[in-house]
Amino acid sequence: MAVGEGTYHVNKCDPSCAAGNYETLHAWVVLSDPSQGMFTKATIADSKGQWTTTMPVK
Repeated sequence: MAVGEGTYHVNKCDPSCAAGNYETLHAWVVLSDPSQGMFTKATIADSKGQWTTTMPVK
């Protein structure tokens, strides 16, 4: 497992996504599920504890 932190820019889509209303948050990234020498899963969580996503790494 690898853990890191940084800045995350999220489009709030208010009033629309095209308007590009971005919020900057502190975030943590966790890389996990190693396979053949590479991580295959990334989890990102924001500093407000309101947003977490997990995705495959290709």
